[in-house]
This record gives sequence, C-alpha cells and structure tokens, in this order.
Amino acid sequence: MQLITLLVSILLGLNSFATSYSGVMARKKNRLIFKNYVDNKSYVLVPSNPLISTYLDKLSYGDYVSFDGLKDRSQQAELTVNALNYIGLKSLLGVWAGDDSYCYSFINFTEFTISPRLKKSKCATSFSPTHTYILSPTSNTWAILISGSQTSYIGDLKFENASTVQIELFDSETGAIIKTLRLKK
Repeated sequence: MQLITLLVSILLGLNSFATSYSGVMARKKNRLIFKNYVDNKSYVLVPSNPLISTYLDKLSYGDYVSFDGLKDRSQQAELTVNALNYIGLKSLLGVWAGDDSYCYSFINFTEFTISPRLKKSKCATSFSPTHTYILSPTSNTWAILISGSQTSYIGDLKFENASTVQIELFDSETGAIIKTLRLKK
C-alpha cells in the first residue's frame, strides 16, 4: 500500500511541473516544430497520447497553439504536450463575407469583428464591438466558443475548402442548431 501511495505521489508531482506554452507551429521532415513566444526558441513537440497527436496533426504552418506541457530534461529541444488549451488557425485570419449580409473580420487568433456588407463582396469599415473566440480541435471539426458584449455561443467550425467556412451555432440548453453561417473569402 505504501508503494502505491508513493507512486501516486510521484505521478502527481510530475504533473505539477507542467508549464503553459504558447506560440506558432511549423513542420520539418514530418516533425511538429513549435516556436515559443516567451523564449523565442523552437522545440519539437511530442504528443503525450494518440488523441493529442491527432489534434496536433490537424495544425498547419503558422497556426497558433496554447498547451500545457513538460520540457524533457534530457532533450532540451523537446516539449511533451499534455493538454491543448486552445488553437488559432492562420487560414481563418482575414475578412470573410457571410451568407447573412455581414462581413466577419478575424483580426487575430482570438478576436473578430462583424460589419454590414456593402455589396456582393465589399465590406464596410466597422467600428462594431470586437467579439472574442476560442477554437479547440475535435475529431473532424473545430469547436468554437464565441463571446460578444451581450451573448455567448458555442458551435462547430468546418472548412469546406480553403475559401469557404461553415459555422453552426448551438443552443446551449438543448444542443439544437440555432444558426448556420457560410463564410467565403
């Protein structure tokens, strides 16, 4: 029994060394390379389990990732990814024309604005409130949490192709789809 208690204490102690990291992704010879914003160094990412490996494989060059992980003491250039906090997709950045007569401008990896569309593809300059969003990978889409000044939504974001995104927003109580948006670049 004492051996089990000791092992559990050691395992719990190892998790206490986990650190939060944030930066951008790259690939080099099928290896996941991460450039850390804090120390401006590059690290090879080592997923701690197959699910994290699947999620990391969905990322592309320049995508943002925030995760909790451990630096391998024997391999200083490696980080083990224990948990993903959130993701930012480089391909989502920019101005998208919605099928609802609005433009959605994804300013960075966590903020976007909504403005009326003037013509078929022209967007108005907007001073509308900034909305925040967080993306998290799922098996075949991206979960999106959107927060505005008065409302919050949860939904799924799916790239149909490089220039078309579909976002389904859900009712938080029933899970029913309350709105489907198709955005085009």
